[in-house]
Amino acid sequence: MRRLIVVEPLREDAHAWLMRLHALAGRRSEALREYERLRDLLARELDAEPGAETQRLYEEIRARQADEPELGAELWERVGDLRVLAGDASGAAKAFGSALEAAESTDAIARLRRKTAGAWLMGQRPERAEPELQAAEELAAGAAEQARLVCLRATQAWQRGDIDGAATLAEEARDQAEAHGDADDVAAAYECLAVVSHFQGAWREGVRVELMRLPDEAAGAAQLGRVFDIHHCIGQYHLYGDGLSDDVEDYARRTLDLAEETGAERAQAFAWCLLGESLLLQARWDEAAGCLERSCELHASFGSRSGALPWQRLAELVVSRGAPADADGYLRRASAIATVSPMARHMWGRIHATSAFASLERGDPEGAALAVRSAAAAATRYGECPTCGALLNPIAAEAFCALGDPDAARPYAEAAARVAAMFQSSAWSAMAESAAASVARAEGDAEGAGARFNEAARLYERAGQPFWAARAAGNAQGTRPS
Repeated sequence: MRRLIVVEPLREDAHAWLMRLHALAGRRSEALREYERLRDLLARELDAEPGAETQRLYEEIRARQADEPELGAELWERVGDLRVLAGDASGAAKAFGSALEAAESTDAIARLRRKTAGAWLMGQRPERAEPELQAAEELAAGAAEQARLVCLRATQAWQRGDIDGAATLAEEARDQAEAHGDADDVAAAYECLAVVSHFQGAWREGVRVELMRLPDEAAGAAQLGRVFDIHHCIGQYHLYGDGLSDDVEDYARRTLDLAEETGAERAQAFAWCLLGESLLLQARWDEAAGCLERSCELHASFGSRSGALPWQRLAELVVSRGAPADADGYLRRASAIATVSPMARHMWGRIHATSAFASLERGDPEGAALAVRSAAAAATRYGECPTCGALLNPIAAEAFCALGDPDAARPYAEAAARVAAMFQSSAWSAMAESAAASVARAEGDAEGAGARFNEAARLYERAGQPFWAARAAGNAQGTRPS
C-alpha cells in the first residue's frame, strides 16, 4: 500500500487500506497519522475531504472500535513470511511472535522460534536472535530443522564479526543441508558460504573450489543452478565494488578456462555471463554481446528456470547502444525465466529497471513509470535484493522527475542513498547522486541538479563505467530529457 500511494498519492482507497493495516498491526497512532496525511493532501490538491467511509474508519480507529479479526498461528506465520519477503524484519519478528502465542505443537513452536531468529538476523540484529536460537535449538526435532539452525548460527557469527567461526558453521550447514534438507536449505547454506567467503576476500577462490567439486554431480542439476545463481548475486559486489571490479574480466576468463577443462557447463555459463557483464560496464559492446549470447545458449540447455540474468543484460546492452526498441524480446525471455526461478527476488528489480531505462531512452516517461510500478508489485510478490535491483532507484527517480513528480521520485532517491551507505563503492554512490539530482531537478533546483549529475558522472568514471558517466554528464548539461 505504501508503494501504491507513492505512485498514486490521491488514491483514497489505498490510504484507507493502509490505515486498516496499521490498526490491525497494533500501530493505531500511525493509522491516525495516515488519515491526517490523506486529509491534508486532499485539501491541498483537490480542495476536498476524505469520503464518509474513510472518515468512519478514522473514528472507529480513534475510538478503538476497528474490527480486529481473530488470526490463528497459521495465518500469523503467513503474515510473518510475507513480511520477510517485503524486507520488514521487525514486522516479521512481531508476526512470528503473535503466531507463537497461538501455537500449540512443539514442532510449530520450534519452527516459529527459528523463523523469528531468522527475521532478526535479516535485520542484522544478532543479539535479538540469540534467545530465539537457543529456544529453537532446545526444541528442534529432525536433522533438517537442525541444519537450518546451523545456517542461522553461521549468519549470526559473521554479523558478530566472527568470520572464521562463520566459515566453519556455514560448511557444516551445507553438509547437513545436502544430507537432510530441501533445495531451499541447500541454497541458503550456499548463500551463507558465498557471503562468508566474500568477507574473507576469498569469494573468487571459493567459486573455483566449487567448479572442481561439482562437475560429477549431474543428478543435482537444479541445486547447481541455485548455487551459481547465488554466486551471480555475490558477483555484483565485485562488478560494482571499488578495488574489486578492476580484474573481474581477467577472473572471468580464468574461470572460463577452468570450467572448460573440468567440463562444468553450469560454470561455463556463469563465467560467460560474468565476463559479458564486465565488458558491458566497460562499454565494449560487441565483445559483451558475444559473451552474453554464449551464456544464454548454455543456459537454454539447462531448462526453463535457468539464465534470466544474461537475457536481462542483453536487453540493457541494446538500450545502452541506442536501440531501446530491441530490448523487449530479451526482457520477455528474462521475465519468463524469472517467473519460475528460485532466485526471482534477484531478477525482477533488474528486469523492470531495464524496461524503465528503455522507456526513458525512447522518450516515454509514462512507460518508465509503469515499469517502476511493476517492479513494486514484483517486489511485493517475490521480495527484492538491494544490490541486484540498485539500478531501479536512479531510473525510477529520473522517470518521476520527467513527469514533474518529486514526491514520487524522492523515495527512490532515499533507497539509492541507503544502498550506497550499505555497500561502499563509486558506482552505487553514483546511482545515489543521480537519483538525488533528479529529485532536485523536479523540485526546480537546476543548479543543485547539475552539480549532483556532474558528481555522478565523476563517480561513474572512477568506477570504470563510461556509458553511465557520459549519460550523467548529459543530464547535467540538460542535453537529455529528465
